[in-house]
Amino acid sequence: MTKAPVWNFELQDLEQTQNTVLVLEIYAEWCGYCKAIQTIFRRIQLEQGDDKVQYAHVRAELFPQDVEDFQKYVALRGKSRPCFDIYKNGRFKERFFGCAMPKIQEKILAIIKAPPDDDILPDFNPETAIAEEQKIEAKEQADEDQKAAVQQVKARDEVILTEKPLDYKAGKVHIKVVGVHDVVSLDPTGKSDPYFKVKFADKEAQTKKLKNTTSGEYNEDFSFDFDPSTTQDRELKLELWDYDTFGKDDQIGKADIPIKSFRSAKKPVVVNINGTGDNYGQKVGQLDAVVLYEVPNEKIAVQQRQQSFAFTGVEYKPGTVFVNIIGVTNVAGVDSNGKSDPYIKVRFGGLDYETKHMKDTLKAEYNEEFTFAFDPIKTLERQVLLELWDYDTVGDNDQIGNARIQISEFRNRRKKIDIDFRGVGKLYGQKVGKLSTEVLYQVYGEKQLSDKPIIQEYKAGKLNLNIIGVKEVAAADTNDKSDPYIVVKFAGIEDKTEKQKNVTEAVYNKEFNFDFDPDATEERQVNLELWDYNTIGKNELLGKANVPIPTFKSESERGQTSVLDFRGVDSRFLQNVGKLEYEAIYIGPEGGQGESEIFALRPRTSSRAFAGEDGQPSIDELERTARINEQDEGEDKTEYKKGKVTVRIVGVRDIEPIYKGGKSDAFVLVKFNDEEKKTLTVKDTLNAEFNDEFVFDFDPENVEDKTILFELWDSDNITKNDFLGEIKTRLGNYKEAPHLVELDFYGFDDRK
Repeated sequence: MTKAPVWNFELQDLEQTQNTVLVLEIYAEWCGYCKAIQTIFRRIQLEQGDDKVQYAHVRAELFPQDVEDFQKYVALRGKSRPCFDIYKNGRFKERFFGCAMPKIQEKILAIIKAPPDDDILPDFNPETAIAEEQKIEAKEQADEDQKAAVQQVKARDEVILTEKPLDYKAGKVHIKVVGVHDVVSLDPTGKSDPYFKVKFADKEAQTKKLKNTTSGEYNEDFSFDFDPSTTQDRELKLELWDYDTFGKDDQIGKADIPIKSFRSAKKPVVVNINGTGDNYGQKVGQLDAVVLYEVPNEKIAVQQRQQSFAFTGVEYKPGTVFVNIIGVTNVAGVDSNGKSDPYIKVRFGGLDYETKHMKDTLKAEYNEEFTFAFDPIKTLERQVLLELWDYDTVGDNDQIGNARIQISEFRNRRKKIDIDFRGVGKLYGQKVGKLSTEVLYQVYGEKQLSDKPIIQEYKAGKLNLNIIGVKEVAAADTNDKSDPYIVVKFAGIEDKTEKQKNVTEAVYNKEFNFDFDPDATEERQVNLELWDYNTIGKNELLGKANVPIPTFKSESERGQTSVLDFRGVDSRFLQNVGKLEYEAIYIGPEGGQGESEIFALRPRTSSRAFAGEDGQPSIDELERTARINEQDEGEDKTEYKKGKVTVRIVGVRDIEPIYKGGKSDAFVLVKFNDEEKKTLTVKDTLNAEFNDEFVFDFDPENVEDKTILFELWDSDNITKNDFLGEIKTRLGNYKEAPHLVELDFYGFDDRK
């Protein structure tokens, strides 16, 4: 055979193999599934041994067109479905198309075990192979369409059975397709030519086509007549397609928008596009749109600010919304010097505020808090709109991007989050900055959960902090070194170490002692500042850190040191500017410290609550864990009534992978009343968004177990799926009103 480049050897070596199976994959460079399969084949090779099976792959584009032996492979160029040729003893045994791994693996193992023979398949006809491939693709698409049609009919039947007669009236449905971003790439260029089909009430419209991009704007309006007596449609159907100049266009994904949410209300929405075909189970893009279901003689409310189209499960009540703008990093440079002059506008409830302006930078620290009164009856807004702007001394300021925060996630709970700004205008669809912010939606008359006092968990005593040294100090001086010293602060007392000259590492070995009375001070951490000393001019603050009191050790643990990072401020915002080594000891009021006393000092909860940066306690974790435990402990005294249970799986984050450093193909099983329902599978991730909703019939007389079980699984194409963890929650917790809750999955070894 003529040579062709492959993964581990030349094709001519095939003739020298003795009773060895070779699997040869011919694939396209841009085909993600083709390349993913390579890892699976290598696993088979490791399990069976190199003397039993060898694996090789080669791109169809690399086969020379003028060599007769390779004409059969040249015909496979540009195909997204891989081709597998299986050889044994140098003879051609079998050919497969597609990604049906269980079938291919079964065939490989059968050929390995089979006795040697001289059978050779008929000559390969490229046209016949491609025609067969197209038949397979058409059948798979038809099966998927049939499955979707069955689900659609079922869903419509459920809607018709549960709808009230006056839920829908004749009118018009309007949609403005604004734009799309984060579109998956289907073309060899790594991009797509995306356009949308919009379907409703047996009518279909189509946007213009965008060329060679993953994001872009359409700004096209479509209207449909709606008569609920003549159509069963209650959702706008949107299909995302990739245009092909030659051949058929490829459907990328689809999404539905229920019109009921937009009755006499013109509202912007953000909709996730769910993949179809080879992209099934993946998020393949995000649509920006404006929707209105117009009913004659009903007044139309217009909402100017965009809202995410997502179930929140929260009953909104009057209150106050607090937004603390901490800082922004990774700002897109829009000025001629490659930088920006960024500031942030905060908009909610008809009020607009803005932060101070920063000069010539791609990151900025603000630490400015804004307050908004919130009345859900007077405003349709449920999200805070944040806009990232570039200040111009001459001319108009330029908007760089925007972001939105759903206030329901912060009800009576102050939390810090990091979110991405998405570009507008020429930067549409791009990430143009990362915002750090802290948000609280405080309902009038309800207790702030993060304010739950834990003073009673602490005992008075002495705090002994030994600053051993610091290394990897950020260079603040022109000689690429610094003159570092550390300031230590607690309960109104401030002290510092000596200064070190022209170093990036410094040893101090200085002890600091503080009296700690939990009734006299609200402070629960010792604050540290890393400074650079200047002989001329002001000293420069490099960064900050803190040592939470619950992390202080007992006398019996003296000699055990800890390490934490200083986080930069100002121009070094969020950078690591130094690594501190220290020893922290708590000494009880009697001068000694027993184990029972140190545990009394620390809040009584799992150590998982202190998994934040630098050991900072996560109050959210403490409160959530306590709240769930309180709800699910003891006798269930809920008075249950017959009805329906609706569960929406919004998403899961911080998945612990099966293999260290790896990722998961995650899905969730929901089990209740002897029924089991499954979300879509989100591939190759540790953070998955599902937004899948399930409905269960519930009759308390026939259901003994009134808990909902959630199981987290990792999908596997070859072997059995892997169980990752589970969590139960009592149905009675959610009787009064819908709730948006966060629950932790626990695995077999009780890890979160």
